[in-house]
Amino acid sequence: MPVFCELDTGKVPFTKSKVSYRNLSAMNLGADLSNSDLYKNTDMFDKNELAICYNEILESAINKHAPLRTKTNFSRPYVPWFNTEVKSAKREQRRAERKWRRTKQLDGFEIYESKKNYMIFVMNRVRKKFYTDFVLEHSSDQRILFNAAKSLFHQKNDLNFSAYEDQNMLASDIGEFFVQKIENIRNELDLSDSHNCVLDESIALNACLDPFEQSSEEDVKNLITKSNGKTSSLDPMPTSIVVQCQDVLLPVLTRMINMSLDSGVFPDKWKVADVRPLLKKWNLDTCF
Repeated sequence: MPVFCELDTGKVPFTKSKVSYRNLSAMNLGADLSNSDLYKNTDMFDKNELAICYNEILESAINKHAPLRTKTNFSRPYVPWFNTEVKSAKREQRRAERKWRRTKQLDGFEIYESKKNYMIFVMNRVRKKFYTDFVLEHSSDQRILFNAAKSLFHQKNDLNFSAYEDQNMLASDIGEFFVQKIENIRNELDLSDSHNCVLDESIALNACLDPFEQSSEEDVKNLITKSNGKTSSLDPMPTSIVVQCQDVLLPVLTRMINMSLDSGVFPDKWKVADVRPLLKKWNLDTCF
């Protein structure tokens, strides 16, 4: 027996989001970079100081020529049943409304009311037909039907850790959990290797690693050309702009790479990562 009911789901509000961007068109950073401390006092810096100076100079140059700007975007909710018939009815209703507000005549108001009622009738008819066909088409798939019901009632899966009020403590506990997990895996691997590994005494253990060869500017240029154009949030300048200024930056980049290879240690600035874990499931219990 079919069940009929009326649901007042309400109108979905526009979602507002702030977006930060830079106008990177028609920039010429070559002169500023050539006259910076990257070229004046390069020989006086060690690898850490050179990496810090590199980040500061590039960040200062990009902020000067393309300052960071922020704008607010309003995104309209997706309406799957909206078609050309509804669009045409809404256009006629708006045209009649503009004419009535301009003339202030009673006949214009009656035409506007008629167009508005017809538009509402068309919207209800099209929406009813769409969801009826949708339910009939996916009647055997409960997952799709439940997801559609959540969408109609505007239900969202928000990540919520009720046991944590301090975000810093939450981040610290997540980090400690994964650190301990990695240590446990390493301990298990060490135990398994100690039981199964048999050392061959005939193998010489006095092998050493020779120094790395110095990289040339041409080698660094080839690496930059072949690398992808992804940019990290920790980068002082977008990768696309670095590629455009590679002829100016090649001596500095080559020197930093060679200094790191000679010492066997990377600059501290190159050891920082921006890790953002994403949960595949939202309803799991907290295990840390």
